[in-house]
Amino acid sequence: MIFISEATNSYGVYNIGYGKEHALLDVIRMFEEAAGKKLKIQFAEARNGDIQESLADITRLKELGFKANWGLENGLREYWEYADGKINSKAQIAGTTYEYLDHIGEPIPMKKMVWKRFWDIIFGLIGLIISIPFIFIFGIIIKLTSKGPLFFKQERVGYMGKTFDVIKLRSMRNDAEAKTGAVWAQKNDPRVTAVGRFMRKTRVDELPQFWNVLKGDMSLVGPRPERPVLTEEFSRQFSDFPKRLRIIPGITGYAQINGGYDITPDEKCKLDNYYIEHFSVWFDIKMLVGTVKIIFTGDGAR
Repeated sequence: MIFISEATNSYGVYNIGYGKEHALLDVIRMFEEAAGKKLKIQFAEARNGDIQESLADITRLKELGFKANWGLENGLREYWEYADGKINSKAQIAGTTYEYLDHIGEPIPMKKMVWKRFWDIIFGLIGLIISIPFIFIFGIIIKLTSKGPLFFKQERVGYMGKTFDVIKLRSMRNDAEAKTGAVWAQKNDPRVTAVGRFMRKTRVDELPQFWNVLKGDMSLVGPRPERPVLTEEFSRQFSDFPKRLRIIPGITGYAQINGGYDITPDEKCKLDNYYIEHFSVWFDIKMLVGTVKIIFTGDGAR
């Protein structure tokens, strides 16, 4: 964990990537390199006493791939009350400037997803147990064929905008987005390793997500979760994109079965919202059966 005080961040990080790099970014990268992993960054104070500037800093750091958020929720709430309504959107209350949080709409009530959660726990546990040998075998292959960690963790947006870390077997080069930042997955992606292509075709890379299912971050069936920065980008282009967050995201879904890797964000949005509007346990069963079928075709989940 890295804590950023006002003294540390007096000049901010908002212009990183647009102009010359600020020393703060170098310090963060130095700590991460020493730790050998991504570190969470928490802002302990507002920069120059301006909460808006710090929120912009947090957003910019997330765009650059860092895990950044506000560390003093109570202090923020006191500031919002003091600001007398100037900072009152759901996005700002969450400690971010992402606007999609204000356009999600009414959620599917949790009481309507009781049976969905019941079967998620049962089959999620069974799936995880069955997956362990495959994860172990492919983990060895990943380590032998490419540099970098075995597992790939990335922040994604879940139910009603709550973020979580999705877990996958790493199928791309370790530096896949070092120069590009967050980009939309594509067919025949050059960043994917040789073993990664096979894992993606057979869905082996998704197996660790059974753990996300057991934790309650994900379901077996639902819209595939996207990164916050991409969710924000697509929400500005397609007004219904945030509505995908009205239900728990899934390992597989209606858009994956009917779209595949060539699907556009707009098409994905329409298919996911169709699933949400017609949600039922029986619909989920159909999606699971469809997933088994497409495992042998090579189409599917991003």
